[in-house]
Amino acid sequence: MLGLLNRIFKIPLFLTLAASPLIFGVPQTIELSDAFSSALRNSETFLGKQEEINQAEEKYRQALGAVLPTVTAFASYQWQAAAGGGAFSPTEQPLIKVNATQPLFRGLREFAALKQTSLLSEASHQSQAVARRQLFNDVTQTFFTVLSLKQEILNLQSQMAAYERRIKELQQRIKIGRSRLTEVLTVQASLSSLKAQVYQTQGQLQIAKDTFSFITGMHDSFELSDSFPLPEKIGSLKEYQDLLLKRPEIKMRNLQLEAAEKGVSIAKGAHFPSVDVNGNYYFKRFGFFNDIPWDVGVAITLPVLNGGILSSKVEEATSLKMQAELEFKKSQRAGLQEIQSLHAAFNADLEQLKELNTARELSERNFNQQNRDYRNGLVNNLEVLQALTAFEDSKRALDRAQFQTKIDFLKLEAAVGKLPDKEQK
Repeated sequence: MLGLLNRIFKIPLFLTLAASPLIFGVPQTIELSDAFSSALRNSETFLGKQEEINQAEEKYRQALGAVLPTVTAFASYQWQAAAGGGAFSPTEQPLIKVNATQPLFRGLREFAALKQTSLLSEASHQSQAVARRQLFNDVTQTFFTVLSLKQEILNLQSQMAAYERRIKELQQRIKIGRSRLTEVLTVQASLSSLKAQVYQTQGQLQIAKDTFSFITGMHDSFELSDSFPLPEKIGSLKEYQDLLLKRPEIKMRNLQLEAAEKGVSIAKGAHFPSVDVNGNYYFKRFGFFNDIPWDVGVAITLPVLNGGILSSKVEEATSLKMQAELEFKKSQRAGLQEIQSLHAAFNADLEQLKELNTARELSERNFNQQNRDYRNGLVNNLEVLQALTAFEDSKRALDRAQFQTKIDFLKLEAAVGKLPDKEQK
């Protein structure tokens, strides 16, 4: 078929092979890092953070412009009624000039504003990093939820197959008079319950897939692949807590606190005088002023009485600084609590996996032994069915725990600013 496409459309063979999954509807294999990359490209929240960065950078440029000279051109032409004529009151008064203004001193608030906008620009970058981490957690949760539910369905189907084999075995035993019909009916009832669980889980799986598609923007056919190795142990709680300052939330709140401190300097600077240098160059003037091509002056402005507005702005800026400091402390406490909780959850997950592995092995041995004893007439069918159910339940619990352990580990790493290397570039 590929060769036929190559001959008909003159498509190079390597392109034909590359396109074959799309042509024949082969599902695309998606790793966690691929899903995260797609989510970064499609998340309106994350992309919106980039616009916040752009806005912050433009505000920095605006603050920079406040300390640079401004040059404006001005032209006017005025007519007025004659009032004696002469050079002082001509009937026509043209004026064409270029004005330049350079701020010299404004209570240093212009430099504080420049530093403040720079800090807020850096904070917007950290805000984007916060959104990146939250998005990674969402992708991780939905990614492994889909895989967990798919594995759950496979385990239920495996259990159904075991029940069906059990039914066939019992039917054979009924024929030779070694089992009763009620034993078959008991297993058939349990089989029907399993089928109901499969339908329910399939519905949950579809919801999980829809959520995954919404977060990542992947709406075509895909097959999730989990190649992430689960670590057997991690660093101590103190080692993770020492990485607290690497959390983007901490960096963002710290930058916002510094920016709020600059806000106080800006408000206080308004109490100081402002000194500006103004210069004009005239291309056209009226009367004898036409012989004066330029002038330069210094303007000093000192606020004397403003109804307490400037003092109120200082108090407002101080309050904003206190608020930023409280948010910084809150983010530190929240970060420590999250790290501690995730660290404890992961260690508990590891211990749980050990016990669930043991439980699966023991329940398998118990089922095999009960099956042998049943054939020898030592136990009844209900005991065998209970052993089989316990064995299958232990397998399902182990698989669910393995996926949850991976989720908790990745969230713990993300909590201290560690994301997959591929996404850090």
